[in-house]
Amino acid sequence: MIGGVRCPPAAGLRFAARAGEPARWPRSTPRDVDVALATLATGAESWSARARAERERILDAATRALVEDPDPEGELARAVGLAEAEAFPSPRRRPADDEESRGARASSGGIAIVRAHGSELLEGPARATISELARGRAVLLLSSGALPEAADRVVRALLAAGLPPSALALIHDDGESCLGAAVEAGLAG
Repeated sequence: MIGGVRCPPAAGLRFAARAGEPARWPRSTPRDVDVALATLATGAESWSARARAERERILDAATRALVEDPDPEGELARAVGLAEAEAFPSPRRRPADDEESRGARASSGGIAIVRAHGSELLEGPARATISELARGRAVLLLSSGALPEAADRVVRALLAAGLPPSALALIHDDGESCLGAAVEAGLAG
């Protein structure tokens, strides 16, 4: 998802996250990363320039949505073979409700990379993405090839809360080729 739009992958490739499933997830390539980074370059400046209170309002609304209804369609729980109560036990912690996030609300701008890992379910990508957005950075989110549904849910919650689409891009692949492309672009490392 780039600029709030589900874009077909530049190479036209798709993958199945699990054996026996249809290949429905776009397999992104370095060309997709280039398009995402171009969009994020514009979004980073406007997101960072927003008033801190406005950014916090958007991030708090997304956090509430993720805590109160982490898996509205049950897709994540089904993907890992658990009942929703097992996948998301109560009480849930707010993804951005920690010392690091509270102390990092100052604008620093730029673009951050967040790489999701399937073992973190929803909390890992949500916490890292919201933390970087709280710093005033746009985010390139690389989903887990094993559980792309988690990153997809984070993005949907943030956009529904009012995050400008140009401040967040979601790239699906194994994490390696797109991470390598971002490193070559000088974003990571």
